[in-house]
Amino acid sequence: MTPTAFNQRTIADAQTLGQKLKQVRDSSHLTLAQVSERLRIKQDYLEAIEQSRYTALPSGVFVKNYVQRYVKLLGLSWTTVEPLLQAELKVYEQTPDIPTLKHYLTKQPLQLIKVVIGLVIVFIMIGLGAYFGLEITNIVEPPNLTITGLPSTVGYAERLVTVAGQTDPEAVVSINDQIIPVLPDGQFSQQMSLQPGSNVLKIEAKTKRSQPHIQYVQIYVEDK
Repeated sequence: MTPTAFNQRTIADAQTLGQKLKQVRDSSHLTLAQVSERLRIKQDYLEAIEQSRYTALPSGVFVKNYVQRYVKLLGLSWTTVEPLLQAELKVYEQTPDIPTLKHYLTKQPLQLIKVVIGLVIVFIMIGLGAYFGLEITNIVEPPNLTITGLPSTVGYAERLVTVAGQTDPEAVVSINDQIIPVLPDGQFSQQMSLQPGSNVLKIEAKTKRSQPHIQYVQIYVEDK
């Protein structure tokens, strides 16, 4: 089969975008290892795409980029696939591997849920009281954000780079919307695996009561 478009008769029972891509790959007689070698994308990442496990992929622009390259290799229309990807990303929302309150509550007994809801209400009332007791007429300045010099171009073998810098101790820092640890003195450091070609890193620092401080860093990774 020439994979120029999704064949509704052969994949009508596929429930996810990943299943559809896998069926097209199978019909093209391509193995994951072959696709991984051609696209220079880890086989684990390709398996995650076919299983719609987007939380197993690097965050931000990497998910869209990997899927778009995979779709192009299979000969599919990106304008057809992109809406399906966006719809699934709303369900498989990328977050750090920290249990959220929603995820936690769904696994607890009903009584515990009532206790937590009660505590939340109490905290909301306390927070509102404190909020209206503070001076809020002035806009809080964004926190400091200094990025240690990053190269604009790296070789393929050096595509694992360390993003490091300094911010205010109380600030929350994220890279491509993924939160990273910040030390008590405001220093932070995070390794990032880049892909061949152009990579854009969105580095953001913000506090609970401030506007975000955002910097964009572009790094180009040369091919082998």
